[in-house]
Amino acid sequence: MFLLPGSVTALVGVMVVIHAASTFVLNREGYNDFILWFAFLPLRLVVAGSDLSAAVPLIWTPFSHALMHGGWDHLLVNVAWLAIFATPVARRYGAGPMLAIFFVSAAAGAAFFAATTLYSGTYLIGASGAFPG
Repeated sequence: MFLLPGSVTALVGVMVVIHAASTFVLNREGYNDFILWFAFLPLRLVVAGSDLSAAVPLIWTPFSHALMHGGWDHLLVNVAWLAIFATPVARRYGAGPMLAIFFVSAAAGAAFFAATTLYSGTYLIGASGAFPG
């Protein structure tokens, strides 16, 4: 952890803080609201035709889902892969390009998820689709 670039360490820190807060601070209702507002839910694309206000979270959820995780094991595996793949990218190109690749990849992963599960009503959380590498 001490040899990781600062940008990778900061990204890991943000993910750990978000997961710790969602685990230890939020009650069940608060966690459900957290998922509703920040997880990527492709069904919003369908609902957007009839209710534009339901589509507002589509502005940030293609990116915010990558900072959320379903459990500590999910977080730890994603942090390990992030450290492996993001470190060389950050060292070679810098923090800005690494973060840009991370979030563009997260949006691409959300688009692929939407293409395969549009009407299912399932939501996407986790950074698995966002690894720069």
